[in-house]
Amino acid sequence: EQALAWVIDDDPLHLELSDTDPDAETRIRQRYALLTLRFQSTIPWNRTQRWATGADECKWKGVACSKDVVTKLNVYENSVHGHLSADIPLLSSLTELGVARNQLTGSIPSSVGQLTNLEKFYIDNNELTGSIPSSIGHCTDLETAYLARNNFTASLPSSIGQLSKLKKFYIDKNELTGSIPSSIGNCTDLEIAYLAWNKFTGSLPSSIGQLSKLKQFAVDNNKFTG
Repeated sequence: EQALAWVIDDDPLHLELSDTDPDAETRIRQRYALLTLRFQSTIPWNRTQRWATGADECKWKGVACSKDVVTKLNVYENSVHGHLSADIPLLSSLTELGVARNQLTGSIPSSVGQLTNLEKFYIDNNELTGSIPSSIGHCTDLETAYLARNNFTASLPSSIGQLSKLKKFYIDKNELTGSIPSSIGNCTDLEIAYLAWNKFTGSLPSSIGQLSKLKQFAVDNNKFTG
């Protein structure tokens, strides 16, 4: 594990767990979690300023912090390859995770559900496959989710109905199947929903009528009946 080896052996800060430095554990965890994404890539990123150096991780390009705790990670359009690490949720205070327009493969790890403070999730325009994990329903602060233009399959999890704060939801241009879960009617703050260009079947759930704030709703180019 390259990220772990770097933190233990190569980090110029030489951080160690210590009773006299209660912040050291947070720093070690943050640096490790960030580097699991960085070291996934076999191709150099476009922008890597200060990454994997002795600089404070809050000053690494695309990282933002609040009181020395990582709250935002945005490596948009940065030639990021590999998988989205299952250890990213070690950044437990993340409110924004942006990895859009890269070359990520594999699936969204189920551990993403541990990001309970997440408000904005941008993972569109990658090469991701597999299903959207039901654990995403645990991200109850989520307001914006861009998952479009990937290769997601299987059905949309019913746990989507637990995202009561969701306002913008883009899952268009995937390979999603099955029916749209009726639980989507619980997303009463939803304003924009793009579900077009998938393989959804069945009929639209009547619960969509509960979405009184809905302004844009695209479901064209599916296989609906009824």
